[in-house]
Amino acid sequence: MTAKLNKLINFIKGNSKDGEVQLYPSELSEIGLNELEADKLIDGLSKIGAILHKRIAFAPNRIQSSPPKQATFSSAENSTYNIPVFLLRVNEERLREVLNENLESSFEDKKAVIRIGKQTISLPPSTNEHCLCRVMFEHPIDEPIDWSVIYEEMTGNNALEDTRKIKWRMVYDAAEAVNGKVKEKVGSALFSWKEKTVRRLY
Repeated sequence: MTAKLNKLINFIKGNSKDGEVQLYPSELSEIGLNELEADKLIDGLSKIGAILHKRIAFAPNRIQSSPPKQATFSSAENSTYNIPVFLLRVNEERLREVLNENLESSFEDKKAVIRIGKQTISLPPSTNEHCLCRVMFEHPIDEPIDWSVIYEEMTGNNALEDTRKIKWRMVYDAAEAVNGKVKEKVGSALFSWKEKTVRRLY
């Protein structure tokens, strides 16, 4: 169920508008959930503060030749409004935390491969991305690593002695490149960047 939970969280995150989300049956089907499974997962997210409010309403069926003039949703099911929709108000920051809690990562240095659950993300060997991961996986999750430590692994040069300008940008770009690859597979960034330090999120 963890994979389905992660897919649900990613969908909610990606479709949240000011913390409001509408979840239709067709979207549940794409995630691989039925209504009962979704209801159970949403209730679980509610208990830990990721979903602030949930209600099920009914949208107009798509057989109508023209949109009804009434409200977009009805609280009661009838011949016109008969498509059940989850209407959610979410805590986006808490959702990100829950997603990261459900993910575990490892790194194979010799193969330049990140493994997250059943997903494998290959990196170009002996590149800045590879060097970044080599350093970051030597340290615990959420430990801030100064850019200069990673820079020295990338270049073999001491950051203070190197005369090149904007040296930290090499590290930032490498982290963004890895995050892009990881997001394609699991929907969540692996690294965060703050005040020129990098943290591994899971």
